[in-house]
Amino acid sequence: MNRTCILILGMHRSGTSSIAGLLHHIGIPMGKIFTKPILENPKGYFEDKPLVMLNHGIYQILNTDMYDTSLIDIQRFSNIDPRFKELAIAILYNEYENHKTFGIKDPNMCVLFPFWENIFIEKNIDMRVIIPYRNPLEIAYSLHLRASLPILMGLTLWTKYMLLAEYYTKKYNRVFINYNNLINSTSKELQNIKDTLNIDIDIDFDDKTNFIEKSLKHFDFSLDHLAYKLSEITINEQWGIHDISLGFILEMAMLLEELSLTNKYDYIKEEKFKAFMNQYIKLIKSKSFSIYKDNCKSLNFRIMQEEFFFKYKAIPIIQ
Repeated sequence: MNRTCILILGMHRSGTSSIAGLLHHIGIPMGKIFTKPILENPKGYFEDKPLVMLNHGIYQILNTDMYDTSLIDIQRFSNIDPRFKELAIAILYNEYENHKTFGIKDPNMCVLFPFWENIFIEKNIDMRVIIPYRNPLEIAYSLHLRASLPILMGLTLWTKYMLLAEYYTKKYNRVFINYNNLINSTSKELQNIKDTLNIDIDIDFDDKTNFIEKSLKHFDFSLDHLAYKLSEITINEQWGIHDISLGFILEMAMLLEELSLTNKYDYIKEEKFKAFMNQYIKLIKSKSFSIYKDNCKSLNFRIMQEEFFFKYKAIPIIQ
C-alpha cells in the first residue's frame, strides 16, 4: 500500500501546532501518544511523543540541540547508528498503524529532515509538505516569553529552521501557509492545503473555528516592526554585533510572507534563498556572533534541559 505523510515543517511557535490540530480534527492521524497541552499551548502540540523523543535522541548523538544555530553537515546523517533507523521505522508503523495518509509535526524535523527523508524513500512513503509562515518577530518574542530566549537568538533560529525547511523540500509537493490567514480564514487555508497538496481530506467539520482561537495569539507585529527591531539590534553596542548586517532576515521574511500568500515559487526566489543561506552562514561564522553565542550558551543549555523535562517528563539530555 502506498502511503502519504503530510509533514508540517516550521519553526517553533510558528503555527505548526494549529495546523497539526486542524489536520487531526479532520481525520488525519498525527500519532497515538501526544505530548500533553500546557499553559502556553492549551490546545495541545499534536506531536507524537515517541517520534519527538527519538529526534531528541538523534540530536544528542549529533552533539547538538534545538537551540543550536550551527548547521549539520548532511554527510553526518548517513553515519547515524542504524538502531535509530530501526526505531524510526517502528514508530512509523506503531504510531500510525496502516493509515494510508498520516501527518507528522515536530519543528525539529526541519533540522533532521535528511535522516527521515531516507526512511520515507526506502519505505515508499510519499511526502507532502506544509510550511507555515509567521512574522519572525512574533516568534522571537513568544520564545522570549516562554523560555527567556534572547530576541536575536530567536530570530537567528527562525532563519535557520526556515532556510532548512525550504531547502530540503524544494523537490516535494508543498504549500506555504500564512499564520494570520489560518487564524482569520481557517476554512480557506484548509482548502488551500487540500488543493495544493492534492490530498483527499474533508475540511467541513463544525469545530474548526472553535479550535482556532484568535485570543491565543499574543503578539501582532508587522514587517515594519521587524525592520525597526533588526536595526535596533544592529546599532546597539550591548548586543556585540554592531558590525553585522541583519537586513537579510527582513528580506527573507518578506519573501516567505509573499510565498505564504501566493505560493508562486520560481527560479528568482530560489536564488534569493541561496543568497539568504550564504548570508546566514556568514552571520553564524562571524567573530561577533560567536561572542554573542558564547554569552548565551549556558542559558540555551539550561532552557533546552528544562523544557525537555517539562514537556516530556524524561531524563534531561544535558547532564
